[in-house]
Amino acid sequence: MGCEAVLDSGKLTIYLIGKCSHEIWTEPKKLIMAGDHGISECEVNFAKASFLDSSGIGSLLALREKLGADVQIELTHTNDVVKEIIKIAHIDRMFKME
Repeated sequence: MGCEAVLDSGKLTIYLIGKCSHEIWTEPKKLIMAGDHGISECEVNFAKASFLDSSGIGSLLALREKLGADVQIELTHTNDVVKEIIKIAHIDRMFKME
């Protein structure tokens, strides 16, 4: 379980690994809370993620709130399990999904 966050030219990319719960969001939160972060787009990459629990959903919602409505958040490489969890939670309309 882990997370890597990379901020490059206004794009925040978050790479999730393993089970996605609230503990893994420490690094992205530091970048976002650093003040004038200049983030204009965000990608959350689920290529190495196996599951998304309710606290992970809460973290996605907090990310949406912190970045604001002007920043598009794209969820990429979501497997069928993660897609289904996002749809069941009725948050699929809040994010662009691949």
